[in-house]
Amino acid sequence: MFITERGHAKILDFGLAKQIRSAVSSAGQSDTALNEHETVGINEEQLTSPGTAVGTVAYMSPEQIRGKELDPRTDLFSFGVVLYEMATGTQPFRGETSGVVTDAILNRAPAPAIRLNPELPPKLQDVIDKALEKDRKLRCQSAAELRADLQRLKRDTGSGRLASSGAVTPASAELASAVGAAQHPSSSQAVGTASGSRVGLPSDAAHASGSSVVVEAAKHHKLGLSAGAIIALVILAAAGYGVYSLIGGKTAPPFQNFSISQITNNGKSARAAISPDGKYILSELDDGGKASLWLRNIPTNSDTQVIPPADTIYTNLDFSPDGNYIYFIKAEGAVQSVRDLFRAPVLGGAPQPVTRDIDSGISFSSDGKRFAFMRDNDPDVGRFQLRTSNADGTDEKMFASGPFAQASRNIAWLPTGNQVAEVQTQQGDQLSLIALFDVGSGQSKTIASFKDKLLARVVWLPDGKGLLALYLDGSTQFTRNQIGFVSYPGGQFHAVTKDTNSYATLTLSADAKTLATIQQKALRSFYVFPGAGTGATVPALALPQEKNIGDFAWAQAGGFYLAGPIDFERVSLDGSNKTVLMSNVGVFGINACPDGNDVVFSWIGQGGGNNINIWRADANGANATQLSFGRSDQYPKCSPDSKWVYYHEADSDKIMRVPADGSSKPAAVPGTAVAHGILTDRRVQISPDGKYIAYVITVSPPGNSTASVQKIVLLPLDAGPDPQKRLLDPDPRFSRQLTFTPDGKALAYAVRANGVENLWLQPLDGSPGRQITNFPAELINTYQWSPDGKSIGMLRGHTESDVVLLHDTGASSQ
Repeated sequence: MFITERGHAKILDFGLAKQIRSAVSSAGQSDTALNEHETVGINEEQLTSPGTAVGTVAYMSPEQIRGKELDPRTDLFSFGVVLYEMATGTQPFRGETSGVVTDAILNRAPAPAIRLNPELPPKLQDVIDKALEKDRKLRCQSAAELRADLQRLKRDTGSGRLASSGAVTPASAELASAVGAAQHPSSSQAVGTASGSRVGLPSDAAHASGSSVVVEAAKHHKLGLSAGAIIALVILAAAGYGVYSLIGGKTAPPFQNFSISQITNNGKSARAAISPDGKYILSELDDGGKASLWLRNIPTNSDTQVIPPADTIYTNLDFSPDGNYIYFIKAEGAVQSVRDLFRAPVLGGAPQPVTRDIDSGISFSSDGKRFAFMRDNDPDVGRFQLRTSNADGTDEKMFASGPFAQASRNIAWLPTGNQVAEVQTQQGDQLSLIALFDVGSGQSKTIASFKDKLLARVVWLPDGKGLLALYLDGSTQFTRNQIGFVSYPGGQFHAVTKDTNSYATLTLSADAKTLATIQQKALRSFYVFPGAGTGATVPALALPQEKNIGDFAWAQAGGFYLAGPIDFERVSLDGSNKTVLMSNVGVFGINACPDGNDVVFSWIGQGGGNNINIWRADANGANATQLSFGRSDQYPKCSPDSKWVYYHEADSDKIMRVPADGSSKPAAVPGTAVAHGILTDRRVQISPDGKYIAYVITVSPPGNSTASVQKIVLLPLDAGPDPQKRLLDPDPRFSRQLTFTPDGKALAYAVRANGVENLWLQPLDGSPGRQITNFPAELINTYQWSPDGKSIGMLRGHTESDVVLLHDTGASSQ
């Protein structure tokens, strides 16, 4: 069944068909004329017979599967399957194998169509249920009976009977009108059967779609199909556009026109969630290194603290669908390697643990009884699991799993079905896609994919007709999250916000009229200070604070390479003499090689795809050459002799290296894997003498991820396939970016305390470590020693963020 762009329903395939030549018709008369025109004659061997499985299993009736005698009621069952599929977008009987589908047809009732598509008229649900009766004695007994049911639906829709009960939509009226058109064809229609001429219809009949025309044609052609089945198919064709308009017509994207209101004005609100009734906002306040949770009543602008300040990190906030509980995910350690889900009564009460070791946000089923989430690297390192549990965390079950490369922190349970959407990035040639997993079978399908957009958090509209999403794309060089809409089932994308802000978190009220998010502005500060540390005095800024820097590297001849949201440039130590090396690039990590001849960087969207790969260029930015070819290769580091480039391949979670001149393909560094360990810090470091590589891992005992610990790994290079590793314990406050000191006698890394990060030195001889910077605020984005080891360049920053609400104001008045 196809719907043309002009709105006409057409049957392009009746299913099983075969051209044969029959010598005698069922009436004993010659079919010579029919044979001359290659029409189909009756042959018992070509009809559906008892005990045979001819056709698609999902559309078979119970009696055909059981091998019983068949009659026209079997065709009516198949008609019901197709009508159900048109009304819901899915088949009533599904499964991984034909055996599972067969069992469903014989023993299981399909989910009510009106539950999957709440806009269906209840009377249409009754028609579908009657057609799908497993006992054919209780099914529609003839196509005429089914036609009468559809005519009754048309009459009641037209007379306003259904409207009085609030069940009719404009689309249902369109359906009834289409059914009526099928029953009242133009009287001018005719069928020509003269020998040597084709069966034809006058031009005005092309739009009539009348059942009498096709039945008459069937009589003249002596088709081997029951007239009842043909009538059913024609009714379906005539009604098709009405049903299509009901369930598949274009839906206006939400928030194409909206007003915006700012809820907080403290610059410290990191996350937010809106209650289902739209009256409350749950937000996280980060102040003085402590995080607390607050509840605001929007109509009264009154605030209540629900979770007191603590030295912790929150990653997700949510309300339960009934609005009675708040849910939040927090991590106690600075590295956030293990996160736990808690819930508390919305009006106050002690938080209770719900789920340990959770690696995504949660999303509730339509009835609010269960939620879905993702867990990775547990129990199997390198794999993820999609799981569900009761709202209190009990009865946890896995329904799908896969390789870590397909894992996602962003999932959403379809409100109108038993499927969970998951965002996956860099799959094939797609930068991101949305996969829809069936909770019952674990099977998945792609419902939208994008080569130019990197999707993050997604949330369904309550009617299931699309998802709102946070996304990055080339318009901001992948530096600022915007809000967009992805339609379902079409998968079309529409931008919602198009501004200079960045957005974080995304929740929606139950009526889909109000969206809560965090509006962010990132501020960066760049400092240069002595290699021994800052002492008690905070150094002055080396570059203006408004300089929008994402990453930097020391240039061997003096000055810096700066990676911003637009340009990749080189500047002098004081910020003067700026030279733009490349424009409109998205850079994920840069490093200058010690010989001063090359700069290496991670570049997105080059080389004919949407992957993030390692590139090298001359010191002046010329002669850019691709070195790696993975999906997500980041944070390159040159070896001290400038012959090798080391980096992290996120897709496989491996440490890789490649010759700086690109003379051979990348290869994994031997011996870097650690049993039950995953990389925590993706910036790999090489000792000044080039003999060791250092990196940080999280080690999780099998089946006990809550006992995870951080370890620093010192691995000798080129010491065979299984080199002897040295494992060190970092300071418990370890946060990010391990490096060697210029003399190679110590390791440095950021530690976090009271929401502030400073630099810590840990000597390799086992002597006590010490803090060498004393910044009173902000976090460390990145830092590097100068080539001569006498100075440290450090990029620090903080984010000003507030809660804002977007209110959908509907279609434009223009």
